[in-house]
Amino acid sequence: MLVRFPSQVSTHEEARQYYLDRGIQLRPSGWHLHTLTELDYGVEATIRSPEGVDHKSVFVLEQDQGKGHFTRWLQESEHPYASGAMCPEMLNWLHRYQIRYTPVPKNNRPAYLAAEKYCGDRKARRSGIFWMNHVDEGLLLLKHLGASDDTLDAWCLHPMLQPDDVLPKTLKSGALCELITGETSVALAMEYRAVANAHLSKHEPKIPELSPIHEVNLMLVADKVQNQKDYLLYVRNHPECYNAKRLDAYFPEWFDALGITLDMYRGYNELICPLITYKSKAE
Repeated sequence: MLVRFPSQVSTHEEARQYYLDRGIQLRPSGWHLHTLTELDYGVEATIRSPEGVDHKSVFVLEQDQGKGHFTRWLQESEHPYASGAMCPEMLNWLHRYQIRYTPVPKNNRPAYLAAEKYCGDRKARRSGIFWMNHVDEGLLLLKHLGASDDTLDAWCLHPMLQPDDVLPKTLKSGALCELITGETSVALAMEYRAVANAHLSKHEPKIPELSPIHEVNLMLVADKVQNQKDYLLYVRNHPECYNAKRLDAYFPEWFDALGITLDMYRGYNELICPLITYKSKAE
């Protein structure tokens, strides 16, 4: 099974998927993946910094490594090369050959690192989407909505606290005490758990009750917008989707409660699913 960020890939499809998932991870920090170019020996990515400067990155396919492609690519590139702490093998190589590059930031907040450790390379069963993509997309939307750092941390923690079968294991492990210095984010995550779990798709149709805490309702916006997006893209027509009729009504129930109009949903969706251009080097 392909991991979320493999160090080696052998197909163009795998290299493109690597950059798509990396792009989801980078967007909350202001970096934007906007072009993927297929090369004979791999895939080139154009990534725009928060300052609007285009940077390049390339993933050389495993069978084409050691043939001088990367060195020639660096010499021909008209844009600065971008890499980051998330690619230790590449960083070691760049340092060894004294190649200048622009560092891409990594989210090192304890709550985010805890979410990365918990989610790992696991994917949602029906959509096939990495769990961690849900965290990263939610962070992007929450930052757009002006959420506080405590809210962002609470969002990172919710996968470890919301499910009934996971909560006891998380508390027993002591991970929260080790990783979280403030109590507010844990309190927000637990309030989110209570409100979200009070109205799941398995429950009878109704307009759900929101939290008296604004930050928790922002988390609900991030969750339901993403869930609706993934449902329509990947789940609704899945052969194992036996509750499509209920889900078609379930998300509008939350949208009505949260005041999310169709135009707002479309705007949020464009934010978390930006247009990416695909082309070949010959173009």
